[in-house]
Amino acid sequence: DAVDGGGGCLSEADLHDHTSDFVKPISVDFFGARVWEAPPNGGGITALLALNILRVLEEDGVIPPWPERPAVPSAEEEALLVHAQIESVRLAYADTAYYVGDPCAVQVPVHSLLSDDHARARARLFD
Repeated sequence: DAVDGGGGCLSEADLHDHTSDFVKPISVDFFGARVWEAPPNGGGITALLALNILRVLEEDGVIPPWPERPAVPSAEEEALLVHAQIESVRLAYADTAYYVGDPCAVQVPVHSLLSDDHARARARLFD
């Protein structure tokens, strides 16, 4: 009744006929914290890809590691960190757009996308 009253088009039959899939989550380690997301075709893989790229940038000394960052970074440090975050997310979205689709129709290479080798290859594109 609430859906009908609000002008919606969802019916009781829609809910009755719905089934859910329980899927195994995917994850990466980000400096000692295990970060979990739903697998594709959800967008969580994008966040994991970005975290992997940021991790590599930190490990390679491109950006300062979390524990060593000052509480109040200088404008130059802040610009570098924001730039690294933006570029990591941009590269992650590019991978998502290219590789991720409906898993019923597309084989998504989750393991290789979340690998250290892939993160390092993508981090080399940081400028």
